[in-house]
Amino acid sequence: MSGGGTETVGLVQQFVERTGQLYSLPAVAAEVLRLTGEPQIDPRELRQCIETDPALAARLLRVVNSSLFGPTRPVTDLNQALTLLGIRPLKMLVLGFSLPKELFTGLEAEVLSRYWRQTLVKAVAARELTERLWRMPGDESFLAGLVQDIGVLVLIQQLGSSYVKLLERVQICGGSLIDCELDTLGFDHLVLSARLLAHWGLPAGLCAAISVPPVKDRIEELTGSERTLPRILHLADLVARVIDQPYGGALRELLEVGDRYCGLTYETLQPIVAALQLKVKELAEVLSLQLAEGQSYVDLLIEAQGRLADETVSVAAAMASPDADNELLALAGDLRREVARANRREPNHEIHGKQSTSHPTHHASTHPSQSHLTVFASASHRTATTEGSSDRALASHLSTAVQRSRQNRRPLTLALFEIDRFQDLLVQTGPAGMMEIAQSLRCVLADWANQQEEAILISDSRLAMVWEGCPRSDAVQLARDCLAAAHDWSRDRFPLSCDLSLSAGLATLEFAPKNYPSQELIDAAGRCLIGAQLSGGDTVKSITF
Repeated sequence: MSGGGTETVGLVQQFVERTGQLYSLPAVAAEVLRLTGEPQIDPRELRQCIETDPALAARLLRVVNSSLFGPTRPVTDLNQALTLLGIRPLKMLVLGFSLPKELFTGLEAEVLSRYWRQTLVKAVAARELTERLWRMPGDESFLAGLVQDIGVLVLIQQLGSSYVKLLERVQICGGSLIDCELDTLGFDHLVLSARLLAHWGLPAGLCAAISVPPVKDRIEELTGSERTLPRILHLADLVARVIDQPYGGALRELLEVGDRYCGLTYETLQPIVAALQLKVKELAEVLSLQLAEGQSYVDLLIEAQGRLADETVSVAAAMASPDADNELLALAGDLRREVARANRREPNHEIHGKQSTSHPTHHASTHPSQSHLTVFASASHRTATTEGSSDRALASHLSTAVQRSRQNRRPLTLALFEIDRFQDLLVQTGPAGMMEIAQSLRCVLADWANQQEEAILISDSRLAMVWEGCPRSDAVQLARDCLAAAHDWSRDRFPLSCDLSLSAGLATLEFAPKNYPSQELIDAAGRCLIGAQLSGGDTVKSITF
């Protein structure tokens, strides 16, 4: 896709993979995570490891003695502190206390203060929500909230002022940072957070929960046990947004999804918010953080509730203005160029004068065999030589459909489908096998979506369909039907080690204005597709114009 598509996906993958190479945990923290990951944990060895870092040991004692853990009597012995904490909270606390200094070096005080205020509010809110409404221990929720947004720090460090401008835009105009990141970057910071935590050896289940975007429909697709922590983090994120943006629509969303998740009401929310401020302040002291004094959290909640009836009127008007749209488009271009520039830098470059440590898992020796590399190169060459003509064919076909849509006053949806884990499948089947799969998909996608025209193959792994007279809700259901059908179809037809899965990005044009550029619809569907892939694949993302 011109200006995006496969090229953008490649940039994102490179950027995400570089993250683990650039930011390494301190040695003691890494060793604690290794020791607590052993089948048989040796308490004595664990205590001795922590004692080699007196500052870490002191911080653990301070947090155990704080109201966050509420001991019945003072705890002065590290052995006792470790016993009270338990293994899972210990792992996450050590991580929270030992984040790489490179993530914080060189950041402006205002930017860092804002990040920590939002992060601490989110972490404490997650704990309060878990204990008060789910009636469960809140340690895991608290600590997941503490590290879920470290991807923000990565993006600040790697993209600089362009990303800081995006943060400021969200701060001023309200709304979801995740949505703005997807619109401008094509991926969100949760992906970076989860990949970095996984690289540091955190449990796969925790990393998966942290990577789930705070979107009700996406969370509800998870199984019962999988959705609990993402639900809590979603509500905690909304609580932090209410405090940060009392003028926005976060309170309405918080009450709506909170009612669905756990029966949350404004009355049950009030004491939770009232408890936050003191605990956030205490946690900041434990972490040796300086937070700017702000308005009372209760007052901010009351302010948000007072504006609920006419929420975001002035903000929405500003966001809908042509100047705001142009600003966001320009910012998106700046951010994508920064991502490309960051990927061109060497992974072991110095960050603010400090040399980062590369990890063996990223060395060339761990790459696929030379024959596999040849397969990848062959497929990449074929994609590069065919994609341009395929893009032109899609743009021409879409332009004609847009004109008909305008004449008939009917909606139109562009659906882009991508084969998940394409390179892994390529190793299994070879180029000829993957070409057979892609060509077969052209036909069956039309059957699954009840369409007469076959899909357009625009790269080795990507197909496009234009659904005329199809509104967004119907298109999302059609796409989900296609994704569900792909599993059984591939199981019956191809000898793969796992079922074939697809990601889908949809862009719907409810009413086509005169001379509407079809490329805008292609770019929008491409961004949605990237969001679907980075959410783990086998899912659908959509947008309406």
